Amino acid sequence: MSALALSGVGAVPPPARADFDISALSCPASLFTGDFYFSARRSSGLWFVLGDVAGKGIDSAVLMGLVMEEIERMVDLGVPSVASLIDELHRSLRPELPPNRFVTLTAGRVDAEGGLEIVNAGHPPSLIVHQSGKVEPVVATGPVVGILCCSRWATRLLRLDEKATLFLYSDGLLEALSPDEEEFGFDRIRATLARGRHLDANGLTSLVYEAVASHRAGRAPNDDLTLMALRR
Repeated sequence: MSALALSGVGAVPPPARADFDISALSCPASLFTGDFYFSARRSSGLWFVLGDVAGKGIDSAVLMGLVMEEIERMVDLGVPSVASLIDELHRSLRPELPPNRFVTLTAGRVDAEGGLEIVNAGHPPSLIVHQSGKVEPVVATGPVVGILCCSRWATRLLRLDEKATLFLYSDGLLEALSPDEEEFGFDRIRATLARGRHLDANGLTSLVYEAVASHRAGRAPNDDLTLMALRR
């Protein structure tokens, strides 16, 4: 087909190339944290990971550093897909993890047209916040990393529309306690995200942090809290 025909009546325009606004924050509950996040722009797209090493204290923090190093190394080497990233991370970590340690994480890659490739390894559901106010969960697509010998992870292929936001978080958000021992919970997360659907990435992470701080009402954090927003 000629270039002239492509520009004629009824031709489908190429998809708009996407630009992305990304923001993250991490608030350890103590001196050491097992939470982590990662993002990197490469020719293959914008890579992102948010996860949590099970357990607390310096042992979890050391393992978190190992996980971060492996993720960065594999992305820099040009791992071909998100599923491959999780597979290779599992193979490299499993011999190193003691029986009581594992990793939950959500990892993904979004391309220049907004195509989203995402894997959830036993982690709380990430959420796509649409401009309509709809908040769409992306649930687990496989088990946690580092335990089972023959684990497999499915990949969700989605599209991040213009002005939509992908929101990721650690379980410290879900389980944040009020003075009356009430958890922040999934419904409050969804309601807060819907309220902030018009905000940029930094504004949305700030809104969620303020909401959970208000819920705690001065109570000390009972777990590490990590948030990430990726807005097209």
